[in-house]
Amino acid sequence: MKPMILGGATIAPALVLLWYIYSRDQFPEPRALRLKTFLLGLFCCFPSLIVRVSFEQSFPELTTPGMSSTAWWRALLSLAIPQEVLKFLLLYLYARRHPAFNEPLDGVIYGATVSLGFATLENMTYAGEFNMDIAVLRALLAVPGQAACGVVMGAYMGRAHFTQDPLQSLSLLARGLGGAILLNALFNAALLTHQTSFALLAIAVNALGLYLAWRLFKALREEQDRLFHVLKLREWRQSADDRAGPPSAPEPEIAWAVVPREPPRELSWWALTKLVLGGVGLSFCGLFWLATLQLFRDEFQRKGLADALITTLFAVLILDLVPTWLSWALFRSGLRGPFVPATVS
Repeated sequence: MKPMILGGATIAPALVLLWYIYSRDQFPEPRALRLKTFLLGLFCCFPSLIVRVSFEQSFPELTTPGMSSTAWWRALLSLAIPQEVLKFLLLYLYARRHPAFNEPLDGVIYGATVSLGFATLENMTYAGEFNMDIAVLRALLAVPGQAACGVVMGAYMGRAHFTQDPLQSLSLLARGLGGAILLNALFNAALLTHQTSFALLAIAVNALGLYLAWRLFKALREEQDRLFHVLKLREWRQSADDRAGPPSAPEPEIAWAVVPREPPRELSWWALTKLVLGGVGLSFCGLFWLATLQLFRDEFQRKGLADALITTLFAVLILDLVPTWLSWALFRSGLRGPFVPATVS
């Protein structure tokens, strides 16, 4: 029961990250396809679990806790490679072939969806194998870490999908898959040592992965803004031509700066701060709910149902519901702004 509860606490940050990524898409993807991709990512966890168990049974000498060298090979061979290859195949063979995959940013959307679906079930299966310190670290770090791997892989796949040169496309795919495998292996190797001190390395890897993911995501968003402007400008010019008759001269080359509408907007630093604080708050709230449920279980075993309900009622109302509502409100407020004009080169 405890692993399922702790794993369930990771669903909230996964949904928060998905909501943020979807909200930044100028051309939203079909909901049904996003849901199918999320569920397929979730079920990808089962074959990767089979690979992990088979690897550990075949090479028990690599499962010794506290050994950094064995932790690296275990993380690379039994976790990072099978996990990222499965997610890569799902993206390449399913999402990429869908007609809705029609711009490079779609690789980020579906890459993050697959990875967060995978992370949701993965954390449920791993929670019972670690001590509480490591379990808490996984709940707080594994979700954004998986999201970073998905964004990195998806960004390069989106680029590759719209590249005409086969060699360049293959190079982009290899960079995306290789980068995701490396980030995944470094993060899990730090946790598989079962030493809390190695959590600093896991945090550093997550920070690096999130930074790379943000840079790639931002670049593709700027490209999408330019495409959005071109389409709107063409629509405006077509409307003007319909009113005035056929144009007397060919349409000149579109200049990115000449856009007859409000310029694109980006979230300000204050809005981004609210998003981060709200997302972190929701992650901690999941842990608060876990602690409350554990308290209820202990009180129920010692004093019975009535006393357990009375004891935990205060914790639910003050320590769980209120912080959860405040964190959720802060995150939603961050999505609403304030906005600042975006710089589109």
